[in-house]
Amino acid sequence: MTTDTEPADSVAPFDPYFDTLFRPFTSGCPVDPAAEVERFWAVPERYLPPATDVHDDQVAGPHGRIPVRVHAPADGAPTGGAVVWVHGGSFVSGNLDVPEADAVARALCVTSGCIVVSATYHLAGPGTRFPVPHHDVLAAWRWARRHLEERGLDPQRTALGGASAGANLAAGVALHTRDTGEPQPAGLVLVYPTMHAHAQPPSAELARKTARLPPEFRCLPSAVDEMTRNYLGPETTEVPDHAMPGQADLHGLPPTLLISAEYDDLRSSAEAFTTSLSEAAVPTHIRMEEGSPHGYLAHPVSPAFDRSVRAIAGFLRSVRGGSPLGTRLVSRS
Repeated sequence: MTTDTEPADSVAPFDPYFDTLFRPFTSGCPVDPAAEVERFWAVPERYLPPATDVHDDQVAGPHGRIPVRVHAPADGAPTGGAVVWVHGGSFVSGNLDVPEADAVARALCVTSGCIVVSATYHLAGPGTRFPVPHHDVLAAWRWARRHLEERGLDPQRTALGGASAGANLAAGVALHTRDTGEPQPAGLVLVYPTMHAHAQPPSAELARKTARLPPEFRCLPSAVDEMTRNYLGPETTEVPDHAMPGQADLHGLPPTLLISAEYDDLRSSAEAFTTSLSEAAVPTHIRMEEGSPHGYLAHPVSPAFDRSVRAIAGFLRSVRGGSPLGTRLVSRS
């Protein structure tokens, strides 16, 4: 086990980028909360999407067709490997155009030199519950491997990842392929994941930090319960492991990069999942983006976005090249 600096227990400041965005909520001046929330999530005009060779396609899944968007390097052949990327959105929002999908996929493609297959899924709600989104991402994963082989690339060098609910879905698919004996991802990338049916108890350090967040940006236990009911269905009494990977046996999962956000109620879920990965001896690299809230990958001009993309690109290079990871690596942003 190799360990770098452990996260400090003091209350660190917000990242300056997010401090500016939070200031209307913390200044004490009257604000329109809805307008400020909309402004918080708006993509700045100065953002210039990196150029990639983009191809939209559709995957035939058991519950209908699923859109995917394939990004390849615009300046030549990919340097090897690929990653299937899944956006978040509490299982109820998001598509291939949101920054957590498109901006991340473009940045990863340019930074890592690999092909990125950005996948979406049928959003949860009445008539669409688990396992529909799970099956969608599983179908996209299987399609991506075939597509890459058709392009003359080695599907064994394909990783799988996602953010928030997308990280949940990615981990669920990794568990599914393990359980069915299908080819596993070369690596698993989980960014500020939600992995449990119910909120995990926060540490005192995390509780102090999230108490500083504006109420509009909290994810309290009641919100986690509502997300779970909406995803699984209000009448569900049993929670399948593939739906909530935090309760599953994680033995046999591929090398994993787990990135949490410092100011995020869901960090307690990420930390509990980290413990489970360690107990299952899964080679794991752990990173925390200091000063950043949940959803920071929706901010493509933020320093946290850039740092995480570079960390993911480095991880992808290591797993597609077969570089070994220690069982527990801890780094700070």
